[in-house]
Amino acid sequence: WEEYTGTKNLDSIWDFEDDAVYIHNLPEGTSVTIRYLDRIVEFEVRLYEELNRKVLEVVEAENSSLRPGDILYVYSIEKGKILQAESLIRGTHSGTYRTTGEITSIDLA
Repeated sequence: WEEYTGTKNLDSIWDFEDDAVYIHNLPEGTSVTIRYLDRIVEFEVRLYEELNRKVLEVVEAENSSLRPGDILYVYSIEKGKILQAESLIRGTHSGTYRTTGEITSIDLA
């Protein structure tokens, strides 16, 4: 390791810190509330057993097209960025989803 980090060709950053909230690192049952534009959405972190992957399930949504029970596959969320889901499941339908406004706050409980 010392030999590697001592080289002049080091062009990677290890163990960096950022402000993103990584969904896979949150415990199941964690409440995640985000605000963007005039919208407030409360999620709960759940394990989606079919894929053995943590997801955000909508608990409550105000002024949003999201509905309670919607399931979003989201890698991370970050204040100042849009919410973008690679997949949203609503009943038997699925598709992609993203907000047009940036997240202004994230609350975890």
